[in-house]
Amino acid sequence: MNKGLLAGGLVLLLTLGLLGGCSAAGENEGSGDIPPGTLVRLEYTRVRGTVAGEDFFLSLSPEKILWASYWVEEDGGYRAEEKEHVPITPDQWAEVEQAVLDLYPALAPLVWQEPDRLDQLQEEWTDVQMLDGGDRDEFTLTWQTGEGEETLSYAQPNDPGVLTLITLLEELARTGEQLPELSD
Repeated sequence: MNKGLLAGGLVLLLTLGLLGGCSAAGENEGSGDIPPGTLVRLEYTRVRGTVAGEDFFLSLSPEKILWASYWVEEDGGYRAEEKEHVPITPDQWAEVEQAVLDLYPALAPLVWQEPDRLDQLQEEWTDVQMLDGGDRDEFTLTWQTGEGEETLSYAQPNDPGVLTLITLLEELARTGEQLPELSD
């Protein structure tokens, strides 16, 4: 095995462990059964490092797609596609909202942690470079509450209902395009 690759992987794991980052609010702890208010905006981010064609971003309100960015397979490669201010129907929003509400008990808010030793690590490890990001799936939901709007970020839960929600979001963004088939 390549010692440089092994050492690089070890350094990356140690860095991630020391830096903290973000974590869900509990190992398998959800948000509870009752959302904090009425859903008024949804943002979904899926990042897959260097896996071609997998990144997907969507910002959605009850009236429209505010912004969507994703990849379209074309001629053996991929082409970036973006959309802004595309109207959706009340029925489309209701379907997305219901999928979020069904999934809500499994959602755990992300708790952001500031790394204590970031400056020290940057000084000690000046030759370590991050060339590729890891996988990330995140939902950011904005709720209308009695006190105003509340925006919370949630990690993607390990729940089968998340596939329903993601499929709905991709269908909305890719209106008029054939979706790839889900594998078993």
